[in-house]
Amino acid sequence: MRIIRRHPDSTVTAEIHISMGRKGRDYRRRHRGPAEEMYAIEKDVKAALGKKSRQIITFGRLCEEFRTWAEPQKSFERHKKYLIEAIKNEFGHLPVCEFPPLLLDQYKARKQSEGKSPATVNRYLSLVHVMFTKAAEWGFADEEISKRVHKIKLLKGEAKRTRFLLEPEADKLLAVCPAHLKPIVAIAIHTGMRKSEILSLTWGQVDTKNGYITLHETKNSEGRQVPINQTVRKTLKSIPRHIMNPHIFFYMGEELKDIKRSFATACDSAGIKDFTFHDLRHTFASWLVMRGVDLRTVMELLGHKSLKMVLRYAHLAPDHKSKAVQILDRKPRKVGKGG
Repeated sequence: MRIIRRHPDSTVTAEIHISMGRKGRDYRRRHRGPAEEMYAIEKDVKAALGKKSRQIITFGRLCEEFRTWAEPQKSFERHKKYLIEAIKNEFGHLPVCEFPPLLLDQYKARKQSEGKSPATVNRYLSLVHVMFTKAAEWGFADEEISKRVHKIKLLKGEAKRTRFLLEPEADKLLAVCPAHLKPIVAIAIHTGMRKSEILSLTWGQVDTKNGYITLHETKNSEGRQVPINQTVRKTLKSIPRHIMNPHIFFYMGEELKDIKRSFATACDSAGIKDFTFHDLRHTFASWLVMRGVDLRTVMELLGHKSLKMVLRYAHLAPDHKSKAVQILDRKPRKVGKGG
């Protein structure tokens, strides 16, 4: 804004010029009034022109852009494709810049009435929250729209899954695993590594001499070193190496991509119900806690950044609270005068 003339009545004549670049014709007008009013007019005109010039982006388009952005990332889980498709079918026709949060609240209520668990409903809500954060970053919507969508809170009472095997169950499972699956299950139980981390292992990541496996890319996009015990050392030494390929795990000469079917078959054969491969990670953490390992160490071994993720195992610690208060029964040691 450029003030052209100041008048005796304390008003000004100002020229408001807003360049629209390649988006359209520039706005150039002269107005007369109090200076504060001129600045307010300039602000309102900028806001109006900004909305007018912004391309209308539908939620369906946002879903496509988000999927293209998210899929290459390590943290993108396969099931999210189906979640994205579901919310695209629900809200795809709506413009992102005018998305009504009320519809998301109604969607949450409907999913609950359909009998969906809090965890399932929260997956949908969390995804929409992240998508609107990106929409604001990409200029598809104002920050204000993103903030209003984030006010639709996640459901409380979501139960964290902590299914794990007892040692006799683990022994039974390992006994029925086929040759290509047994070392994978053993390494999962004794390292807590995720399935994708194990299946993508190469021999160059393994250092049996110093006792660790190096993971270059993990779910949180940070590398970490995984300590290995004697069981893992023996397991790795028992696996024959493929001359032409650096990867550790193969089946019939082909690099393993997934073991879902063979793992489910092994669980059925062992009589183990309601158990997934990821539950081997819970088994690793649960066994450590039950043997008295502190939660912070378990957190670091699992590669988590927050204790919140391992608090689900706290109840497994053997009398840790009782032992803590017993310390107060001990009389403080007296310090002599000489030191």
